[in-house]
Amino acid sequence: LTMEMVRKKKKDLLRQELVGLIEVIEPRFGLEEIGGLEPIKGYFSQIVKAIHAGDDKLVPRGITMMGPPGVGKTALAEALARDIGFNFVKLLNPRTKWVGESERNFFKALQSLRTLTPLVVVEDEADQSEHGRDEYSGDTGVSNRLRQMRFEFTGDPAIRGKVLWIRITNRPDRLDQADLRSGRSSERIPFFMPDFTEKRHIFQVVARRSQIACDCEDFADITAYLEARHPEIITGADIEELVFRAHRQARVAGRDQARPEDFRQVIDDFLPPHQTEVLRHMERLALNQCSSRRFVPERVWSRAGGGEAAEAVWV
Repeated sequence: LTMEMVRKKKKDLLRQELVGLIEVIEPRFGLEEIGGLEPIKGYFSQIVKAIHAGDDKLVPRGITMMGPPGVGKTALAEALARDIGFNFVKLLNPRTKWVGESERNFFKALQSLRTLTPLVVVEDEADQSEHGRDEYSGDTGVSNRLRQMRFEFTGDPAIRGKVLWIRITNRPDRLDQADLRSGRSSERIPFFMPDFTEKRHIFQVVARRSQIACDCEDFADITAYLEARHPEIITGADIEELVFRAHRQARVAGRDQARPEDFRQVIDDFLPPHQTEVLRHMERLALNQCSSRRFVPERVWSRAGGGEAAEAVWV
């Protein structure tokens, strides 16, 4: 009997007991297998080193990831959990229509999280899980009670360095301001659309980690063709989809390797599923709540002229 066997059995039991409340996930990739996002990956690498060194004071109490969908927020949280060696748990919405049951579900989930420590907890679509305390909710105070339970859990000094709580949202303007204050959310990290270098890196990383053979040197030509054909916004999730489409096209043609012409054909055929102005608005919202300039690429500042002028335009 090994400790790994005990941990696996514990996770299996919790999966059965907490169906619909939490989802225990086995992280597939580490930080090195995520394309782009270098400043954020650098910060997460510092967290990994701090936890491995046992220096709890360098571990944030909580992190809020903000930005448009498809830019790698959830994937990065998963990669962080893998590199740290922590369990990775996605917290699901505990709400039900029955009086008092939402609170009981959430209490049960939080107590179960303690048995899974050390772990990374991801609360996806955090803006939809609770209403702000200044908003009319019509839920007879359920949101406020759930929020208070979460505050008590994350504020417990006994779990510092053992539980890293990450909230993910496309709309940080809908979060309660108490969630965004320093200390409760140690870092508020904005995510933006990838530039040319990041797109090329995402092509390379997706092909490598998915073990898709590609007859392309460094994807520079493919990335240039993508930007020429789709000058509007393209996310990392879009690029991942293009790699798989090119692979499928090559296999249909009876080849094991995807060639540049396969990528060009799928790029010509691809229709992005989003509106540019909507994603730009989400970028602006993320920037407005950002806690550190180091997470903001230079191109974002220069887009509006840089410095205070940029801040004024974004706001």
